[in-house]
Amino acid sequence: MRIDLSWADLIGGRLALDFINTKGDRLSDAPDEHLADYPTLVAWAQHAGGLDAAQARRLTHKGAASPRAAAAAVAEAVALREAVYRMLQARERAPEAADMALLNAAFARASADPHVVFAGGQYHVGWRCSDDLTAPLDAIARDAVALLSSGDDVARVRQCESEGGCGWVFLDTTKGRTRRWCDMKICGNRAKARRHYARKKAES
Repeated sequence: MRIDLSWADLIGGRLALDFINTKGDRLSDAPDEHLADYPTLVAWAQHAGGLDAAQARRLTHKGAASPRAAAAAVAEAVALREAVYRMLQARERAPEAADMALLNAAFARASADPHVVFAGGQYHVGWRCSDDLTAPLDAIARDAVALLSSGDDVARVRQCESEGGCGWVFLDTTKGRTRRWCDMKICGNRAKARRHYARKKAES
């Protein structure tokens, strides 16, 4: 089955931020929930680099054989996504205890069996290649913890200023921290068009 990921632009600059963006038009009256089912969760995780192709195939087959457990994994993914979003929004305020507990549980599971590997002429930290149905969340949980504890990077997290309610988040890597839109070609151009229309209307 081919999964439509045409919506899944990876503009966040971090895996955890791209994961938050699996909810489209977050700030609008009618947000889009893109994580509709387990195959979509797995396909997105592979697309974003959180799973390799072989692991994605195994998890898709396992999810098809255990639909209830797969649905529970999707529900956990959505809950984790929203918890990380709220924690990033809170920044220096203490997070909700339930959000912290959810992230800590996912991080503990994702951090099992760390080991050193040598690849591409460099040493790296490797992790277990899990076949648990929650495996698509492992790399996300590790990246979310790294981001939240990063200091400078977490201070660079921005939310798209589109008046249409986009709400996508991204890492602002511009020198002056001036990035305002998730994508200048989309929300940025829409904002420019609205300003142009408002000027023309005011002049008429």
